[in-house]
Amino acid sequence: MLDFLAAVFPQVLGISLTTGLVIAGLLLVTPALAGRVKARWRCLVWGVLALRLLVPLQFSLPAAPVEVTLSQPAVVQNQPQAAPEGGGETAPAAQPAPVEAAPSAEATPASPAAPALTGLEVAALIWAAGGVAFLLGQGGRYLRFRKTLLRYAQPLREEEALQEAAQALGLARAIPLVVSPAAPAPMTLGLVHPMVVLPPQGYRREELACILCHELAHWQGRHLWCKFLFLLARGVHWFNPLVHLMARRGETDLELACDDRALAGAGPGERGAYARTILAAMAARPAPAACLTTQLQGGKTIMKARFHNILRPVGTRRGKLLPVAALAAALLLGSLVSCTGEAKADADVLTLPAEGTYSGAVLGVSTVEGQPVVLREAAALENAFTLYAPEGDGQYQFTPYTGELEPLHPGDVVLVTGTLGEEVQVWVVGMDVPALQGTLPAEAVSTDPEDFAGANQASLPEDTPIYDTPDGAQTGTLGPVLAAVTSREGEWAQITPPGGDNPCWVRASDLDYAHFAQSLDTLDLARYLAPAGEARWTLTPETPNLMDYASGEDRTAVPDDWTLPAGTLDDFPRTEVKGDLLLYGPYAEMVMAEGFTVARYADGALTPVYTFQEGMTLTWQQFFSPDGTRLAFPWEPVFQSEADIGQWKLRVVDLSDGSETDLALPDWPGHTKEMVCTRWLDDQTLQVSAYDLTALQAGEEGGSVTWTCALAGGTPAASEPAATPSAMDYTVTPGEDGTYTVTVDGVQVGGSAWIPYPGADQLDGAVYFAINSTAEDREPVERLLRAMWAQRLGPGAEPDHIASNSDVADIEDAIVTGQGGENHFLFMDGDRVYDAWFQEGALTGQQMLAVLDSALPAHLG
Repeated sequence: MLDFLAAVFPQVLGISLTTGLVIAGLLLVTPALAGRVKARWRCLVWGVLALRLLVPLQFSLPAAPVEVTLSQPAVVQNQPQAAPEGGGETAPAAQPAPVEAAPSAEATPASPAAPALTGLEVAALIWAAGGVAFLLGQGGRYLRFRKTLLRYAQPLREEEALQEAAQALGLARAIPLVVSPAAPAPMTLGLVHPMVVLPPQGYRREELACILCHELAHWQGRHLWCKFLFLLARGVHWFNPLVHLMARRGETDLELACDDRALAGAGPGERGAYARTILAAMAARPAPAACLTTQLQGGKTIMKARFHNILRPVGTRRGKLLPVAALAAALLLGSLVSCTGEAKADADVLTLPAEGTYSGAVLGVSTVEGQPVVLREAAALENAFTLYAPEGDGQYQFTPYTGELEPLHPGDVVLVTGTLGEEVQVWVVGMDVPALQGTLPAEAVSTDPEDFAGANQASLPEDTPIYDTPDGAQTGTLGPVLAAVTSREGEWAQITPPGGDNPCWVRASDLDYAHFAQSLDTLDLARYLAPAGEARWTLTPETPNLMDYASGEDRTAVPDDWTLPAGTLDDFPRTEVKGDLLLYGPYAEMVMAEGFTVARYADGALTPVYTFQEGMTLTWQQFFSPDGTRLAFPWEPVFQSEADIGQWKLRVVDLSDGSETDLALPDWPGHTKEMVCTRWLDDQTLQVSAYDLTALQAGEEGGSVTWTCALAGGTPAASEPAATPSAMDYTVTPGEDGTYTVTVDGVQVGGSAWIPYPGADQLDGAVYFAINSTAEDREPVERLLRAMWAQRLGPGAEPDHIASNSDVADIEDAIVTGQGGENHFLFMDGDRVYDAWFQEGALTGQQMLAVLDSALPAHLG
């Protein structure tokens, strides 16, 4: 409902503004129209405008000249509760297994705070409350007046006079006529069941005829429905004084139109008698008119206008087009003004890290005290993931869950580990390891003991008595254990222990929930929130080596057919070409401290289209997007003090208009971004790596981190680094006995072969490559490598260097370079060795792994 009000209120405000301008203009010219346009046409004008005020549709032009935006503050997001960083074993979770007894007060987490109302929402609530109060007040007054009026009302036996008045107006029938001592003046009331009500006084026949003719003219003209329309317009636009003035003027014109209808064809004598009847009614019992009635009187100004209209009627037929003109003016003004609410800030987008193994510091792992809550309604777990530390060495396996999950059921118990806006971050209690974690709507969970009484999971303390039936004999004890509660009977609960065997009964009072509370390893998901519509950053597990960015493959030399004047680029050794665009600038080592320029080449000349001189950037990166429409690069302000170190931003430039967007890099707690490099993965996605050089030089873990950045409007791409151009299309051709060859553009860049080597099965380890090794390992491996080289390259051939490691069995960790310009993977198989080799730099690491996964003989994998 609040969203509906916030969406409608700007429309109502825009209509009130534009239609109010038309009303103001008409009110100003009304005195001039009084003697020229019949009251019935003026009434129709007010009715049409009232109807326009009640239709909340603003027909604005696509580019309205006047735009009114109702700004609003952003929704407040609550941060998850923090706890000291640390590791810990994952408790059971994932498949809920159900319990009972109220949780202890200590185990009750604080309820998540509701998001703050926006300014637009507050204004919409005030508008709605004011309108409801106005209409309820007016409606209440009318109902009380009607009840008092009709309490002692009696039918008036003047059928003949009533019928004569009806016939004079051309009506086929009349409406009921009553007399009431509570009536302050003659009137008609009742929208559905109308009646004429007269005060209890003697009326001459001439007076009664005038009064009845006037009231029946109101009924004939549907004037009560017009007044109802005015009342609704006043209620919806109670804040607009022009609408109240319009309604007052409209009711005056209704009286004038009624007089015109009642006196149609009357002569001067009849008009004089009619005027005297009005004067008599005013003098009898003056009282303010009630809403939704046609009380036969009014103020001094109104009565003066009525007498003038009665005695000097407007004879012209002009004014028929006035209602159409008024509506057209209102719609035209509405089309020129656009009144909108600033779109409520969409909920921040949560982008979980990519699957992989991370250090706890990089991932943002913290240990929190999970507090039990119970689901009061079915709810789907969103943003699901698992977090597992298999070795307990600070490294965590993170796996986002992308499949469909069964909704959690009412009664399932989960542990709250934090709040995230209108959601709670939870750990699903169950028997699976690692446990599922994710988010649930805050309104779906409860800490109320009465809700816990229906929980379908519980913890049994140590030595909990168990029974074969309720009130039966004790059959033993159970616990501590997590159990499913399958049914309840009075003060008893049937449980199913882990394993699903031997259901038994326990006293409901023995079921415990406080034992669910425990310290849990989880993520601070607030780190992964980003405003909707902005760039989305995804943490990835693999960080390229700095030298991968340092390679020159991303830079392109100036084409030979460009005819630049001699010396044009002598001072600018760093260049990059994309189509007819050239990026150039000076650099020292790897730093472009003086910025760079992008220019467009044509007819031997360069025309600058973008220049960067605000700070420093690096040469180790790819600047142009693949389609050449954008430029992206990390930059850091010119060094002024120690505080400037690590203040990197990612700038994206639209080369069509030169517009710039600076993106803040995600936080990297505990590290300084001393160097940042980027490369494009596709036209919408960048790979961004940050390096803490101090940590790397000290040999510390987690000294680098990589994200993919999907620019606004894009979708996060795969986190795998972009392949080098020469390795885009490789071919694997099977050979004999499980061997293969790898070619790129018809040139062999890899392959495999069997190397005879008696005693290979005695070597310790399956894979050997250049890394630290012991002296004991070195001698047999050196002999193996020399034998391998002699087999492939001929007697006397020697590798560039020899090194080994017998401790590595994971093929993914076995990629090395440097042996004669080749990468080698050696697999022991009895008295022979399977040698898989790749030319250095021909394929990426991921591509080499893909080749091995597909081509390696199965018994070696």
